[in-house]
Amino acid sequence: MGDIKLFDSHAHYFDSRFEDADSILRTDVFGGCVDRVINVGTNNENNLVCIEQAKKYDGMYAAVGIHPEDSAECAGTPEQEVARLADIIGSPEQRRSNKIVALGEIGYDFHWGEPDKEKQKRYFELQMEKGHASTMGLTNTSISPLPTA
Repeated sequence: MGDIKLFDSHAHYFDSRFEDADSILRTDVFGGCVDRVINVGTNNENNLVCIEQAKKYDGMYAAVGIHPEDSAECAGTPEQEVARLADIIGSPEQRRSNKIVALGEIGYDFHWGEPDKEKQKRYFELQMEKGHASTMGLTNTSISPLPTA
């Protein structure tokens, strides 16, 4: 592609499908035509992996959040999990140091029916309230009909 460089705005390089993520990132991603990547977390465990990967690569940044599907597997209450997320996000200085540029991937996914709509709504509301959404970007997912009330 010559001198063209791409910005991958939504990736999940923590996923187990990337058996050798470091090799893929060095060779195929940053060694190819991709210049920047936002690695998007989906739960508090892989949010930490996203941050570590972002720190390792100059062109990588992290988005942290709790995806609606992942909220079904969270051990704590929505309030506890989102409080932990807020701790991961930290202060503006910590966000810069950890290369966190967005809140996400959060939102609604009503296609599969789990978790229930009220639980998804609670997670979304809490993350928007406590997740510093007003001071950084947002990666949102909305699958199937949104609630009307």
